[in-house]
Amino acid sequence: AGVYTLYVDLAGCISETTSFSVNVNINPVITLAADVTLCTGEETEIEGPAGFASYLWSNGETTQNITAGAGTYQLTVADPLGCSGSASTQIFENAPVANFNISPAGPVSPGTLVNFTNTSTIGAAPINIWLWQYGDGGSSANENTSRQFETAGVFTVSLQVIDELGCTSSIAKEVIVRFNFQIPEGFSPNGDGRNDVFEILGLEGLSGTTVQIFNRWGAMIFESNDYRPGNFWDGKESPVGTYFYIITLPDDQVLKGNLTLAR
Repeated sequence: AGVYTLYVDLAGCISETTSFSVNVNINPVITLAADVTLCTGEETEIEGPAGFASYLWSNGETTQNITAGAGTYQLTVADPLGCSGSASTQIFENAPVANFNISPAGPVSPGTLVNFTNTSTIGAAPINIWLWQYGDGGSSANENTSRQFETAGVFTVSLQVIDELGCTSSIAKEVIVRFNFQIPEGFSPNGDGRNDVFEILGLEGLSGTTVQIFNRWGAMIFESNDYRPGNFWDGKESPVGTYFYIITLPDDQVLKGNLTLAR
């Protein structure tokens, strides 16, 4: 910046002197809000300084303020004279991650005490709330807990954790409760509500068990590729007598034997 003069010397001939001024405008200096940490998936508003002719954010937006999630954002502004300045800020997301261990880990018999141990990892703040749902109507607010499942079935156990910032995370795992594997020697489909179907104990929570039933002449009269409670053979259309079964478990183990249908 300053005042400058100019003259021209051509073969000893000197021109008149002219003067002109150069003004240098200072580039604006801007700041954005300090870096912030949010819960996973949340967004916040980043405010740009007011009073500039144009705004350009690194995500392509051209408004003074933007709503954004996790990431780094740079704003470039220009004043009415075209002078520009930039600043950046960063948004972090850091929520807890829910998790737990189950012991015993495999299928259990009805009445077995199942232990649930919290293994969640914290985010930006400590976890202070644990909410358990056992899948059978029961619940708990302890960090670690246990439950006895009195009936056979597949129970979805869920854990929701909440930290001191209010950030949450959830996870669900299945607990399979079933009786010891047992194949009956027969059944009586007479409608008295007892032993009315070919019920194989221990199939609760298993999928892909194949059961084939053959009559005394070797003809297959029943087949299921997913034999489980609610899908047992009722034998209503079959006469009394001896039948032959082939059971193929999901691990490819094959069981064969005879059963008696009586009324």
